[in-house]
Amino acid sequence: MEHIDKTSERYKKAARRVEEIKAFYHHLIVFIIINLCILAFVIFFEGDLMFFFIVSVLGWGIGLVSHAVKVFEINPFTNKEWEKRKIQEILDKDRFI
Repeated sequence: MEHIDKTSERYKKAARRVEEIKAFYHHLIVFIIINLCILAFVIFFEGDLMFFFIVSVLGWGIGLVSHAVKVFEINPFTNKEWEKRKIQEILDKDRFI
């Protein structure tokens, strides 16, 4: 295994990325646990609280999906490749100004 320079920018960037991914997985685990508890209450009260379960899953689910989009760079419109192309486009335009 090669020596890792923990002071390099590359290492720091990779460490930040790992923290972002880890935070998403924690978010996902909490989402599952809390919604399973809410579902258990819904079942216990024979479906009378189904509205709360649906609101929780949909509302929190939207937040979870947006978190995943950000962390895993799923958005095809604003991913790293898009950023590079846009920067190059702006640099090309500014060359003639």
